[in-house]
Formats: sequence, C-alpha cells, structure tokens
Amino acid sequence: MSTEQSPASLTELLVSLMPENDDRRMWRNYMASALEQVAASDDLALLRAAEGADEFEVGFMEFVSNFPGVEIEPAPEGGFYGVVLGLVKLDRNLRGEVLRAYAAELRKR
Repeated sequence: MSTEQSPASLTELLVSLMPENDDRRMWRNYMASALEQVAASDDLALLRAAEGADEFEVGFMEFVSNFPGVEIEPAPEGGFYGVVLGLVKLDRNLRGEVLRAYAAELRKR
C-alpha cells in the first residue's frame, strides 16, 4: 500500500486542519498583548529587545540566503532598533497610555 499522496489530497488534508473561520480576533489579541508588553517595558529593556531583533534579522537573512530562489525583504530603514528608538523618545507614561489604549481598541474588535 502506497503512502504517497497527491498534491490535491495533501491540500485537502492541510485545509481540514485549519480552523473553519477567519480568526482575525486571535491575531488582534496577539498584537494587543505585544503592545501591552511594550507599554509595560522601560526604555532600556525596549532598546535591548530591539537590538536583539536586529541581530536575529541579520542572522535569519543569512540563513534564508542559502535557499535558492528565496527573496529576502529586509526590515524598513533603521530596522526594529530605529522604530523602538522613536518610541523611546516619547514620554514613558504617554507611550504606555497610548499603547494600552491601542491594545484595548484591538481587543474590542
């Protein structure tokens, strides 16, 4: 008995494993949780995390470049560190308030 499956049967199997609905709420909740974590973080913790994210991106891009035909889309100019540097320039309390409000709006939808 062959264990090979056709592309169509594999597609059907994968689709059967997916949730039946488009669960955007789950992704909004993930984003809201991330925003709440950023809101609770101090400036130094944010900068360290951003530096780590930039280092990860460089390593990941190097790894992905080993696969022929894969196009790499780098982070925007300044990378994650640049984005966080902009956040750190804001007043910490104001930054936290805005990010928590944004998270609350995401959770409402």
